[in-house]
Order: sequence, then C-alpha cells, then structure tokens
Amino acid sequence: MKIAARFQSTRFKRAPAKMGAALAAAGLATLCAFTGCAFAQQPDDMSGDRHGDGERHGDGGRHVKVMIVTMFGPEGQVWLDNLGPWEAVHVPGLSPDYPDVHCNRDDVCVITTGMGHANATASIMALTFSDRFDLRHTYFLIAGIAGIDPARGTLGSAAWAKYLVDFGIQWEIDAREKPADWPTGFLGINTKSPHDKPPLDYRTEVFALNASLADAAYALSRNVTLSDSDQAKVARAYIAQLSAAHVYAKPIATRLETASGFYPAESYHQDFMARNPDYPYIVINDRPKVEALRRIFPMSYKA
Repeated sequence: MKIAARFQSTRFKRAPAKMGAALAAAGLATLCAFTGCAFAQQPDDMSGDRHGDGERHGDGGRHVKVMIVTMFGPEGQVWLDNLGPWEAVHVPGLSPDYPDVHCNRDDVCVITTGMGHANATASIMALTFSDRFDLRHTYFLIAGIAGIDPARGTLGSAAWAKYLVDFGIQWEIDAREKPADWPTGFLGINTKSPHDKPPLDYRTEVFALNASLADAAYALSRNVTLSDSDQAKVARAYIAQLSAAHVYAKPIATRLETASGFYPAESYHQDFMARNPDYPYIVINDRPKVEALRRIFPMSYKA
C-alpha cells in the first residue's frame, strides 16, 4: 500500500456526501477543541474493480470507504453517537480497551487505538494486517481532541491539518540548565538550539498529507452550526452582563459546553481504589475523605 501525496479527484467524487454527513455530525455533537487530518490511501494495484456499498472483496474482507481513527473513548464516541447503527467487527491485536472496529451501512468505520505511541502503532498494524477489511480504496480521517494556543483559536475551534509531525523525536534540556536566551528547553533532535530546523534523519518526523483533500474537507465542514440551547443562551447572556458590569476584578472564566453523552472510563480505571488501595493518589486524596465520611455517616457506610 502507498500513501497518496496527491489529490485523487476521480475517487473523491463519491466522498462528499458521506464525508459531509460525518463532519456535520461531529460538529453538532461536540464543542471540544477538535483537530483532524485526512489523507487518501492509494492501492498498489489500481486495476481492481471498485466495490459497492457493503460489498465484500472475495476473501479480502469488508470494503471501507472512510476509516475514522480516534485515540480514546470520548473521541470515538462523538462519531458512534451520530453515525450508527453500527456493526462491531472484532480485530485481534487491537487495544483490549477498544477491541472492535465499528462500521455502519455506509461503509464508514471507526477505530479507537488507545493512547500513546505503542497503542497507536500496534492498533494500526493490527488493522492493516487484518483480513477483516479491504482498505485499498479507503480514506483515512485522523480525528482528535486537542488544546490550542489562545492566540490561534478558541474552545470549539476545528482545524484540518496538512502535516503530521512526531513531536516525540526531540531533546529536552532541564529548564534550569538551558541558556538564558532559549524560550524553552525543548529542541529538535540533532540540533543545537530550539531555533534550528531538525534534519529528517529518521524519515518519520513529518508526513505531508493530501492538501487538496484537506481543503475539500474544510470546505464541507466550515459552515457547520454547533448545537445550542435556550438555557445556554440565557447563561451566556448573564455572563456577558456580569463581565460588562465589571462585577469581578478578573474576567469570568466559566465556559458553556454541550455534553454529547456519558463516557465510561477505561477498564483499568474501574474500581481503581479497591484494586489499588496503596496508590499514592488514593492514600493522599481519597482514603482520608472516605474515612471522614465513614465516621460522620457510620449508618450509611458500606465497605
């Protein structure tokens, strides 16, 4: 398989309707800071026939139009809450917290890799080597929640990336030991200062995505209206009124967000205190509170 670096115009003709629905659903479902990047996958053999909706390619697995890649539960849930119904496809080798790829009747699928380089690498390898899917004509959408520099955007901003950058390949000098004129202790690997552009020695530092495809996705999603409510409008107006009256010395930091559902924590978080009674955070923060409540409400306490 090859990653296409150019716009596949003949293959994009069928994508806007499906991509538009997905993007609209994501915009309506979340007010989190959302970053996404997209690229097309080009098969080694372009001579094969295109497959219709839901059609299987012999023993090659299920045809996938769009594979949405997310990293943890809430990122994936935004799509699962809006684009179903789903068929869960178990794929050996995926994260034990997210062992299934979910696919709908439009051949749009969602995978959640789990956080971190190891999870991302292992899960994507398991997906691409699996015989459950035919990914030769698939568009990949990497969709994630992230922070943003306040000078560049606000809560609810959406960004379509044209490059993937691996920030893990860098050096860090203790801030107490860095030169005074360095803005940070971080610098690119094999460089002499944060101002130097690092050489691409490992050939995995930067990936240029399909810029034309990202532009097309942006054009489809740029005018999506985020969900709102009368209650939120009233609260927002009241905050504006308090701010205009300078009731407080500093600006009100409260933000109003739209909840898109309840997201259960990963399995290792479940019953964490019972499983890890000597964990430092539990010992310092939780056990004292539980003990205090046990003494104050002995009749209600249950071990």
